[in-house]
Amino acid sequence: MAHNPHRRTAGPDQAAPGRPVVHDLLPVAGVPMTLRAYLNTPEGLGYNLLDGLCCRDEPTVEHQAIVGNIIGLLQRYARGSGFGRALPAINVDLGERNQPAPDACLVSRERCAALHGRALHGIAPDLCVEVLSPSTAGYDRGHKAKLYARHGCREYWIVDGRHRRVEVYRTGGHTAFCPGRRLRLRRGFPH
Repeated sequence: MAHNPHRRTAGPDQAAPGRPVVHDLLPVAGVPMTLRAYLNTPEGLGYNLLDGLCCRDEPTVEHQAIVGNIIGLLQRYARGSGFGRALPAINVDLGERNQPAPDACLVSRERCAALHGRALHGIAPDLCVEVLSPSTAGYDRGHKAKLYARHGCREYWIVDGRHRRVEVYRTGGHTAFCPGRRLRLRRGFPH
């Protein structure tokens, strides 16, 4: 059995005589996982289920600051335009083996009916935003991008905080993203 640093043992009053009770509090990244087990993970801890594997990023303070700034911009846009809702790290239920959670997203009023519980069900948000981390860049540029496009995401932003750049991809009505523009930004990134 792999070592899980998030395991704890119960007190002696909760264990069988002479044996501690072990509780798995958190799943182990890279380990196969069922949808039921995934749905029992704690909320807000950055888990994704990709091809049946649990994936987790432990974001840095800078990463979270960028996400916070993006959420603020998207919320102002959504309120001002009446477009829908801007959300941080909502699960996107794309089937038994895929439950990605973009760092930020924008969901149109038409798609808001699919929002309930912990997820947007059966369809991707209109806009998905991923802030790159060394441990997740491969998923963000590869598997997650393909999943989002295949399930109706219209625009995908990959934010590179280190280089202060946003890569914008659009589907153009297709099931794959077309290369878009690269924007260099001064605002929205921590100093």
